[in-house]
Amino acid sequence: MSMASFFPLPRGKVIGEIRRVRRTGVFLDSVSFALTSREGAVRGTRPAHDLLHIIRQHLKGIIAITRYVVIIVMHFISNPLYKHAKLLAIIVLILITLVAGILLRNKIKRTAISVIQESEYIEYGLMTNATVPGKADRKEYLYRLLTNTTRSLIQMEIQARRLEENMRKGPGYATPLDAFRNGPREELLYVVCVQPDLTKQDYLATVDVDPKSPTYSQVIHRTYTGSVGDELHHSGWNVCSSCYDNPDLKRNLLILPGLHSCKVFAVDVGTNPRKPELYKVIDGSEMRSFNCTFPHTTHCLASGEIMISTMGDKNENGKGDFVLIDSKTLKVTGTWTRGEKIAKFGYDFWYQPYHDVMIASEWGTPKHFKTGFHPGDIPNSERYGSSLNVYKWSTRVLEQVIDLGNEGSAPLEIRFLHDPKSEEGFVGCAVNANVYRFYKSNDGKWKADKVIDIPAKKVIRDGKETLINGLISDILLSLDDKYLYISCWLHGDVRQYDISDPKNPKLTGQIHLGGEIEVPQLVTVKSKKLYGGPQMLQLSLDGKRLYVSSSLYSPWDKQFYPQMVEQGGWIVKLDVDTVNGGIKLDPDFLVDFGKEPNGPVIPHEMRYPGGDCTSDIWLAEK
Repeated sequence: MSMASFFPLPRGKVIGEIRRVRRTGVFLDSVSFALTSREGAVRGTRPAHDLLHIIRQHLKGIIAITRYVVIIVMHFISNPLYKHAKLLAIIVLILITLVAGILLRNKIKRTAISVIQESEYIEYGLMTNATVPGKADRKEYLYRLLTNTTRSLIQMEIQARRLEENMRKGPGYATPLDAFRNGPREELLYVVCVQPDLTKQDYLATVDVDPKSPTYSQVIHRTYTGSVGDELHHSGWNVCSSCYDNPDLKRNLLILPGLHSCKVFAVDVGTNPRKPELYKVIDGSEMRSFNCTFPHTTHCLASGEIMISTMGDKNENGKGDFVLIDSKTLKVTGTWTRGEKIAKFGYDFWYQPYHDVMIASEWGTPKHFKTGFHPGDIPNSERYGSSLNVYKWSTRVLEQVIDLGNEGSAPLEIRFLHDPKSEEGFVGCAVNANVYRFYKSNDGKWKADKVIDIPAKKVIRDGKETLINGLISDILLSLDDKYLYISCWLHGDVRQYDISDPKNPKLTGQIHLGGEIEVPQLVTVKSKKLYGGPQMLQLSLDGKRLYVSSSLYSPWDKQFYPQMVEQGGWIVKLDVDTVNGGIKLDPDFLVDFGKEPNGPVIPHEMRYPGGDCTSDIWLAEK
């Protein structure tokens, strides 16, 4: 029997496949060594290490078996003395190879599935179910066996190359869609907790959000500030996805500014993510030395610096500025703004270098809003802001101020679309519950139009009719820029809008979680009544889970929701329909901050290890 009659394809192609198997084996040997030396750096859980270990231990075996099968079969085919033993020998060798291959495949497949379920860091495209051919296909079987094995090994090579490439990258994700499609499911939440008892310390709570864990939806660790009266508020990272091309940088410190103390707390979440430790405290005097107070939003820059927006001067008058911190030394190095023009007020900010722009929002004068909410202050332009401040990114100069008028009073959270080339975004205006879309016009100037208007609601208080505004306290965009989420702290509802057409957001989901508006029955989750209203939002990378916390700012919490302060705040989870739109409350998830060991606390901002929908800003190639 000739080679041509045994194999349905030319001998040269078969030999080519065999050589590819051999080359793949040599490559995998080198990759195996590289993975062994870098195993500690592999992101993922124990199953990921198990998969690499199994591949290292068993690849040589299957490659060797494949080589021996080829050599012996070629020998039998080419030697006319083995006429009667030829078929039997081939069948035996094929069975041996088949059994070895199936055993290895099944073992790797089981471990790979575990990896996908637990860490989602390694793409699963290696193993496919193979069926044994019948008699009619017997002549093709050996070729199919060899090519199938080769393809599996080549796919392993591709995965190994991708894993090696990921090891060489910096923090975060290459693009927003990379995070959306390939990011892991969140297993931990880092939650800023404010202690309403000013004799006790604020802290960072680590919450287990892994549904397979026995401590699911519980606080598993607390990292205290070591001081009192800090008023922790927002948080950010030492580095993020804007530094993705720098493999020398590591996202390992969560940055927590204190609104009242002006201290900045750097918390090490890299050494032990489940038990973060306080790494360093930057004293408030460093920030005050640059005439800046009330630090708010933290973002990292591509330069490796940390930038924090500030809302006041040393006398707690309104002043919008930005403090720079060296991410290596954790020293305040100065302010970011250049030129004589300084914003009247400050709050949040987002930069978009592709369009050479940064836009910042405004709250008000710290010495006034820290005493509570006073409706009479709203029309006073010296106490509350109503503008967006547009900076030229390359020169750091304030170039344009967009006046939103009374309807845009207290524009707070500001979000560009995640696409780094986008030239539009949204800002939520708290007082009158409006959302403005800002965008770059044809003349190069930036403009803003109101696209969402949530009307005030009538309620009866002490026999009198009064109006209550929604008070939009947070907005968030999904990483695929499909949905906009809004929390109305006083109305007590969370809203989902489809922004496929950013000029015309469409309401696709809404749910009520407490609020100031009287309802027939207070929302209850796991026997806890949800006093307070929905405030900070955090969305899972894949857009399917939305976490909601209840605290806005402790002086305002005490004013509007004293029962929430007394009984402790909460975090609940909403399940999201990402295809058709819609949100619903998960009745089995609740983090009850009324059960904390040092008394009830109130939770504010939430972060995931590795970045999330509001912490990271991506850069685009010019």
